Amino acid sequence: MARLTATLLDYLCIPNPELDCSRCPSGSRTTQGKFTYSSPVSVLDWPDFSFQTLSQKYSGSFESILKHRYDFQDYSDISKLPHRRIFDEASLESFLDIWNWRMVSEALATAQGHDDKHPAKPPIFMAKGGHTWFPGIVVSRNGKPLKPDWAGFKELPESSGKPPNILPGDTKLSSKWHSSRIRTGRVVESGNIDGWLPAIRQIYTYCTRANAQYGYLITDQELVAVKISWLACLDNQSPEEPKDGESTHRQRKGLLLFKAIPWDHDVVNPASGLSMNLALWWLHMMAAADHEVKDEKLALEDLEEALTDSQDSQTRGRQTPPISEDQGSFGLEHVQSFHSDISDVRHTLSAAALDQDSRQASPTAAASRRKRTRGKQDAGGDHGHTRRRVNRSRSSKR
Repeated sequence: MARLTATLLDYLCIPNPELDCSRCPSGSRTTQGKFTYSSPVSVLDWPDFSFQTLSQKYSGSFESILKHRYDFQDYSDISKLPHRRIFDEASLESFLDIWNWRMVSEALATAQGHDDKHPAKPPIFMAKGGHTWFPGIVVSRNGKPLKPDWAGFKELPESSGKPPNILPGDTKLSSKWHSSRIRTGRVVESGNIDGWLPAIRQIYTYCTRANAQYGYLITDQELVAVKISWLACLDNQSPEEPKDGESTHRQRKGLLLFKAIPWDHDVVNPASGLSMNLALWWLHMMAAADHEVKDEKLALEDLEEALTDSQDSQTRGRQTPPISEDQGSFGLEHVQSFHSDISDVRHTLSAAALDQDSRQASPTAAASRRKRTRGKQDAGGDHGHTRRRVNRSRSSKR
């Protein structure tokens, strides 16, 4: 097989081949039957899962790795294979296995072998779910356990058996499920579950069962990255006592954040600055560093408002495209010079604007600003409420 030399960043941004999904079933949706899935309390956008935010947060760890040039396998011939014709989930997984799995796996091996001092030790691998141990979810219809299609795992001694799945993933057809149907906010359970909710419940349950804070759904049109966090008890209620054999994690109240990365990208997606393979690589590297679900410190109401504010601010801004080997550091002080050196950059963003977006993207900072504002409004009585209405009116006009 041919070889190619490229930076790790450029390699992970090679476009996915075009798929032929004309033979896929349509007009139906993904269903659950009577599976014992649980639901998050709220589903919100994940504004921090973007190239801009990740490159700033991990600039010390991954800067030299992403800029460095390596010798990779050239898988471009795969785009000519008949595997591009998709008929069902099984045929989609077959293509993902020979394209995305190969490229992400090689990128992971390259990155984790770059520096012996790298924090991702032992190394993490991308694999099919059957390669890992997972606490089975009982399916009441036939009694068989249901497990994730994909996994991230760290290698254990051979005598230890299967390693645990620390990054669950699941395959879906876009004809049955798409992230554009997701309604953000509090999840409302009903007898007739909305078409978008079963897949969300599925990946949420996979993550909580595995105590994995990251996971993903992958289709023939997109990758949907998710992050799970535990919430404090709502309405002053205590968590339910776990039943015999059940994990206490399943009884806790959780929040799910998501970010959709499109399949088609002849250039890096301007909405998030990530390609599909680059997003998969980030998820694995982040899970390798710390995969366990964390407690959310903010109240749900404050968190929902803060994340909405962050999403609005990033929508108004423009994202930074990926850098190549000679385009300097990921650091904030280098952003302006980076833009001036690249003639084909479509979007230009000042360092000051990046700094402002970074501050606004922090849910903790946003919550603190709201508390200070509320304090002033309470002190000002009716005048405080008047000022708030005026400010909101001005924002809507802008």
